[in-house]
Amino acid sequence: MKFAQELIRKMIPEWRQAFIDYLLLKTLLKPLKLMLKKYRNIPIQTSSRRKDLKFSLTNYTKEEVDRLAYFIDKFEYLANSEFEKATLFFKSKLLEYLKKFRLLKINVVILDSMASDPDFLRHKAQIKNCFHSFYKEIILLQDFYTLNYEGLRKILK
Repeated sequence: MKFAQELIRKMIPEWRQAFIDYLLLKTLLKPLKLMLKKYRNIPIQTSSRRKDLKFSLTNYTKEEVDRLAYFIDKFEYLANSEFEKATLFFKSKLLEYLKKFRLLKINVVILDSMASDPDFLRHKAQIKNCFHSFYKEIILLQDFYTLNYEGLRKILK
């Protein structure tokens, strides 16, 4: 669980709800792996592709196969919903930052037209600081993306 500790350590507190729930998915994956190992020879279709379950001649009951299919469906649903949650948050933040960037560009154009203003250097320093903080926000968003991607990759490997 080294990655879980790293994920918790690197989480941005304000964005905590938007990160994938790595511990939940990892916890659900353990019994699923055990069940799949036990029932590895059973052909199973999940709900997204299910028409009728077709069984080969095995000594497993229909209830056991149905329970495994149900568990797989639930895990897929949770994994997809966690992915969607992180993706929607990322897209909304990206749009927010694009708007910020456009405003910063407009401020730079305005600043260029104020070259003869006595407060020009002060305004230039303010815009420079704004770009610096904007860059830090973009790095945080990139880290958010990387951590969620790595978490899902580790869960689904």
